[in-house]
Amino acid sequence: MQKSTTHQRLQNSIQTAYKRLGTWQRVGDKFGISRGLAYRIGVEGYNPKMPHLRATLGLPALAPAPVCPKHHVVHIRKTCPSDTPRKPREKTWPREPQWCRICRKWTAHGWSIGKGLHCRKCGQL
Repeated sequence: MQKSTTHQRLQNSIQTAYKRLGTWQRVGDKFGISRGLAYRIGVEGYNPKMPHLRATLGLPALAPAPVCPKHHVVHIRKTCPSDTPRKPREKTWPREPQWCRICRKWTAHGWSIGKGLHCRKCGQL
């Protein structure tokens, strides 16, 4: 996971505060968090996920799903709908009526393309 610039700045400011103040307890008190969380962010590079901690530290809120960089919204599908080219649908209906041997008439009530054309109404050619 790539760190955001805001998270890197927070990590650097916690590390400099530790060098100045000397203890993780004082660093945690300064930032309004626990000493353990201050240590994890400063040393281990932890990125808090809980919204109230992110708000306390001034980090941007996380969305429950990835936000589309183009539209700035969360799409239901995995890909952006405008980026995926649409395939033309396969035509299942002929342009002209065809002769069905079972119905014994010209019919245009649906033809499927599979192992040859067959009438949808009677199931055969």
